[in-house]
Amino acid sequence: MPEVIREELDLELDTSKITNLSGASTDTKSLGTVKNVKIALAPGCVITEDFAVIEDYPSRQLILSRTCLRSYNYDLLESRKHVAITCDGKDFFIPMIPEARLRVSDSHKKNESPVLEALNN
Repeated sequence: MPEVIREELDLELDTSKITNLSGASTDTKSLGTVKNVKIALAPGCVITEDFAVIEDYPSRQLILSRTCLRSYNYDLLESRKHVAITCDGKDFFIPMIPEARLRVSDSHKKNESPVLEALNN
């Protein structure tokens, strides 16, 4: 999770767990973690995830861990335009948001990205 999103949502940063993120789309360490973040991926599909918080990350995107995705029986569809998730016994097909729409430099305003809308609901 980019630090800018953590700040906008006023999520508590736990600095006791720092993660080395080298090779994971950045060459830095995390600032810490935010725990038990609820994310509404679709109406009726709310998942919970812990996120490493990254300073100066260039995209407004949240990256779900494989552990989290596996717990919701995910499947990335061949087109890579949708992901299938099972929430509360129901199957959901969630469209993936193109990264270009989520650049931090595009907007710093709260609730302008679909990710922030999902987090705030």
